[in-house]
This record gives sequence, C-alpha cells and structure tokens, in this order.
Amino acid sequence: MSHSFKGIATLLGFTLGVSSAGVAITDGVLSMLVTIDRIAQLENYRPSLSSAIALTFAIITVVLSFFLVRGSLWIWRFSVYGGALNLSLGFVLIMASYGVVSFVSSQVVNSTLKDYLLVSYLFASAFSITSGLLGSAAHHEQLSRRFEQAGSLSMFKVLVSVNDNQREIEVSGNTTGEDLKEKACKIEGLSTKETRLLFKGKVVNDTMRLKEIGAGEGDQFTLITK
Repeated sequence: MSHSFKGIATLLGFTLGVSSAGVAITDGVLSMLVTIDRIAQLENYRPSLSSAIALTFAIITVVLSFFLVRGSLWIWRFSVYGGALNLSLGFVLIMASYGVVSFVSSQVVNSTLKDYLLVSYLFASAFSITSGLLGSAAHHEQLSRRFEQAGSLSMFKVLVSVNDNQREIEVSGNTTGEDLKEKACKIEGLSTKETRLLFKGKVVNDTMRLKEIGAGEGDQFTLITK
C-alpha cells in the first residue's frame, strides 16, 4: 500500500469519524430534549414506556458519540482498533436510528424535525461505517500482522519419529527447531548436540521457527543421531 493512499485514508477516516460523532451527539441531545418535553408537558413527569425507550435510545446515541471520537483518534494514531470500533459503532447507530423512527419520531409533531432526525441518524451511521472501512483499509497491514501473530501462538501437535518410536508433541508456530529437538530428546533421553531434526527430508535449522517452514497440525518430523 502506498504511503499517499494510507495518509488519505487515515485523514478521511478520522474526519468522517469526528463528523459522525458531531452529528450523533446533536441527534442524541435533540432526541432527549424532545422526549423530556413530552414527558413534562403530556405525561406529567411520569414517562410512558415509549418515552422511556425513546430516552434510552437518545442517551445511547450520546454515549456512542464519545466512543466515535475515541475510535477516530485511534485511526489518526495509526491504530487498527479505530477502524474496527467505528465500523461496529456505525451498525449500532443504524439500530439506534430504528429506535428513533419507532419511538422518538412518534412524539414529534413537526414533520420537518422527524425527517431531520431520521436522515441525520442515517448520515451519522454512514459516516461511521465509512470511517471504519477507511481506517481498516489504511492499517490492514497492521491487522494482518496481528492475525499472523495470533495464529503463531495457537497450539497444534506434530509427530516426531525417533528410531522406531513416534512421539506426539504439542508446539506452536513460534516453536523453533531447537525447541522441538529439546522436547523430543527429553522424552527419549538423548542429547540435542548429537541429533538433527528433519522435516520433509531437509534439516531444520535450530533457529528456524515452525511457521517459517510451513509446519502444521499432524506433520511428520524425524529426529536422527549424528
């Protein structure tokens, strides 16, 4: 990935994320004011179920806006977590917009205000999702490395043949040839200095990691004496 694309994607992801947060907090506060006014004027400060749900959605929206700012800052600081956070928050905002349509809008007499709330919620969701996608695209190399590291730490079992015996040994992708030799030699009571480890007919270097030679679950190694 070119540095120019990464920079542009990061800038756009940050900008859209902050914009989404601004729209979301405006929508949330406006929805809260509308709902509180209804509770005060029509429900004598005893909120109905629909008003309570509407107020809950409004508060959730305000809280989400702060997380959107956090995610945007992570994108700006070249962290892959920012993209993932803003992407997921975008889908949560879509659900919140459904709550607004179902509960808050039913309490609003002004049709223009209803349309504004619906459209602005959807814009906030779209901005957040786009921000997340751009942030993830900008830092996909970092994400790939994290997945690779996670895969390297996962454990699996290989078979090691020593003379006429076959041993099943648990390893990970980060296990070195020397580590595997030590495990096998310990079981057989051999010295690592007097043995060599073979994989697919080739000697495994002591410093070579199993992930580097493509070893996986159930693969066969052979330990021979020099």
